[in-house]
Amino acid sequence: MNRFFLIAPFVLVTQLSAQAQQPVQSPVIERTESILYEKRITEKRVSNSGIPSSPLSGNPASMVPEPVVAEPSSPVPSARPGQPAAPQPAFPEPPASQSEIRLLRMLMEAQGHKIDSIQQEIFRQKQAATASTEGQREPAASPATFKRDNVSVGVYMGPNLSTYSTDQDSLGSRARVGYQLGLYVRGGGRLFGQLGAEYVGISSKRYSKDDKGASLNQLNSTINTHYIQVPLQIGYRPLMTRSKRTGIRIQAGAELSYLLKADKNDFKLTDADYNQTVINLLGGLGVDLGPITLDVAYHHGIRDAYRVENAKLRMVSASLGFKF
Repeated sequence: MNRFFLIAPFVLVTQLSAQAQQPVQSPVIERTESILYEKRITEKRVSNSGIPSSPLSGNPASMVPEPVVAEPSSPVPSARPGQPAAPQPAFPEPPASQSEIRLLRMLMEAQGHKIDSIQQEIFRQKQAATASTEGQREPAASPATFKRDNVSVGVYMGPNLSTYSTDQDSLGSRARVGYQLGLYVRGGGRLFGQLGAEYVGISSKRYSKDDKGASLNQLNSTINTHYIQVPLQIGYRPLMTRSKRTGIRIQAGAELSYLLKADKNDFKLTDADYNQTVINLLGGLGVDLGPITLDVAYHHGIRDAYRVENAKLRMVSASLGFKF
């Protein structure tokens, strides 16, 4: 009895170690062997069907199906110890005929051509849609262009018509054509500011009404004065392009006029008879056509031009300019 209790544990340990040394078949290995077995069966069926590997020809005789050849029996690989046998088909599958293979190939080629034509049509439609969108959409301004057009410098010149408004019945004034030329710096977007400097020649016809016994032609004279003006304006663009190169401007402000000199005249007016500095209000309308500018402005004096007389400037100017 004591021998049995001594031998039984030794036998149990020996059996457990033998089982541990046997290879364990995982489901992945079993599935792989099953797939390999099916692959060998399929290759043998295709080789027995006699399908040519060369492309199809248009010969109608080649479309005749060949007789079905029964698949020869193939030995089934023996299963390993502890491994389930590979599944076997209940009935052998008949080999594919040559006509069926040709038909499948023709169908695949037709589908491939159809897919290629659809892809080409989609590509053409995308190109047409992209071209129409780019044609309607204005190109975005680059950072360099935006910076350049946000601050611009321009020059201009043009004629003006000026006269003096006075409440004295003894004196009168008629408008004559003068001129101006200048430059400016403009900065901003839809709302902008503008600072300029210009040389202005003002000309008017002055006459007296009180001298009796003399004709009006003998009592008038042309008064020409020359000023340096510094206009400061604030403007708004109600219409403009994205690049700010083209649009309509409305602007208003004030200008400081400094007298340079007064020409000789029959009324004996000299530089001492004029106020050296005059302030005028101004407002105008401008159009930008790319680099070309057109401006019309009205200048309204709020300080007398003469020291001893009540006479304020009234002037309309037009300018053609170029901006950079």
